[in-house]
Amino acid sequence: MPRYTTYPDAECYEKQAIASLGAGVAPPVQNTWYPIKLLDGLGADLDIKAPIRVIYFSMKHDNTDSSALTINMRVTIDGNVYTAVADAAGADNTVYYFYVDPTADALLSTTTVFNTAYYEALVGNSLKVEVRMTGVPGTAEKLYGWCQFEIMRRG
Repeated sequence: MPRYTTYPDAECYEKQAIASLGAGVAPPVQNTWYPIKLLDGLGADLDIKAPIRVIYFSMKHDNTDSSALTINMRVTIDGNVYTAVADAAGADNTVYYFYVDPTADALLSTTTVFNTAYYEALVGNSLKVEVRMTGVPGTAEKLYGWCQFEIMRRG
């Protein structure tokens, strides 16, 4: 018997292009959900129906008067909807990362680079991600959102 035996992977995850709002939504309509899009904002809405694993969710807003405006994210995995329990403070041009609260079915946000699976792995058979501005946007406002995910491939 050989000392090292290699077995084919039963499954592996293939990293996908970052899904995003591309150049951003300008100006966003207050409290309107905007779906993250595939192919870095150039493709269809991110509404995957395949085995997935999420690496990160993030978003920010940008404006010319540097006002802090609140923002929020909604993630649907296998029909379970997760929304941030509190709007992110939305400091101008600051990226907020979202992750699942380990004690509740909700999202939390942080400005520290944070992998979504820090507390709980985000895996499922479907994924949809949307972002919105809950503060009152100005005319020069832009809203951005990103999602990095992987799709399972069977070996």
